[in-house]
Amino acid sequence: MIKSSSRTAKSATQNLTRTWAASSPTTRARTVRSSPYPRTARKFQWVSRASTGSEWKQAWPSPSVYGKTCTTALWCMKSLRSCLATISTASAFQSIKNILKNTAPQKTLINANTNRAINITSYISTLQTIVEALGYHHITAMISLHTLDPTKSGGAWYDEDSGVSEDDFLEAVDILTKNLCDSKYWNILGLDLKNEPHECSGGGRAPDWQKGATLIGNRMLDGCPNWLAFVEGVNGIHSVTVSDGRTNEYYDWWRGALEEAGDDLIEYNVENKLVWAPHYYSTGVSPQWYLYAAGEWQESGIVQGYEELGDEELKANVDITMDVMFGYLMNKTLYAMVLGEFAGLYSKDAHPKLTTKRTTDYNIEGMVERGYAGGYMWSLNPESAYQYNPADTAGDFTEGLLEDDWLTPNKRFLEGMAAMDKIKDLRRFPCFPVELEEEDD
Repeated sequence: MIKSSSRTAKSATQNLTRTWAASSPTTRARTVRSSPYPRTARKFQWVSRASTGSEWKQAWPSPSVYGKTCTTALWCMKSLRSCLATISTASAFQSIKNILKNTAPQKTLINANTNRAINITSYISTLQTIVEALGYHHITAMISLHTLDPTKSGGAWYDEDSGVSEDDFLEAVDILTKNLCDSKYWNILGLDLKNEPHECSGGGRAPDWQKGATLIGNRMLDGCPNWLAFVEGVNGIHSVTVSDGRTNEYYDWWRGALEEAGDDLIEYNVENKLVWAPHYYSTGVSPQWYLYAAGEWQESGIVQGYEELGDEELKANVDITMDVMFGYLMNKTLYAMVLGEFAGLYSKDAHPKLTTKRTTDYNIEGMVERGYAGGYMWSLNPESAYQYNPADTAGDFTEGLLEDDWLTPNKRFLEGMAAMDKIKDLRRFPCFPVELEEEDD
């Protein structure tokens, strides 16, 4: 999710996990089954290189083998329908306090008859059974440390007013690794270390996100060296020159700013575990000046008399700003890059030239052209809310990958996301085995 200064809420219900759907069977599972791979199976080390250098390793079998070597992109969505039975329960607040207190979800939020496989006796049991069900459908999960408590996101990984200390945050990480770093939950990619740390600096001023991401990532790796550390950006004011020669300041999308990350790279105790995961949104969140040819920006956030850009100019501006904010790291580091959140409004775009929709389309084209490992569209939830549609109209506009019944796919949105199928070396996750030598007793 991202926010602007006028942003109130993207969704009344935050997502518990974000998911990539792999090529999966079209049948639904009525119950969660134990891992379909026998405990006595031959021991493999599974290595997935997320387009560049980031590695995910497991010492237990996994569902698909695509040969001895491959590069795995992190997006693949071939069948949504097969996932709906389990994903539809995966919406809850992923807060540090809920992890620490092991708070069970409200029973009224989950249909116990149609989701009998989900164990909602505690927070951890809910998370475990959802992840296991997703794994049955060959869907990976990246767990987002999203909020500090259910009512406050928090702009850093600790906040005195929210009653969450740094030690509390690290304890929550320990709880997750202790309960989820297991062959049953082979499909967990890792942790998004903190959603939108917008109050942090990129380094040098407390709270320092470079230090925070290093601390949290190493704590995660201490408990689960298999997982990946997804690191978002911060935010700030920067300057950019776009395709028509205009130069102006811009305010980063929340968690979009990695402009300073290349100057002081994060280093983990386990190699190849960093994944850059910035956000990039569209005008439904904030009508940024570089996404329009002209207009009068008002204090309320709307743009009166806006003029839309042509396809070539808009794509160029999206490419330029993505590269300046974070894309340059693709050339400066060997780590994978995903869009941790993007999209928003799509099929309901009210611009005459569909500027909001086109921005998302060009995000995907940029991922494909520049070798990103993929992205997480926001969001599955149909009630995810955006504030501008079109740029001169403020309000509360909702759309998700599912329609309001939580069962019917949003066909146009889904077709738009299918453009990510062009990402290079797309494979089912994990992608290849390396047999390990058994140690002598």
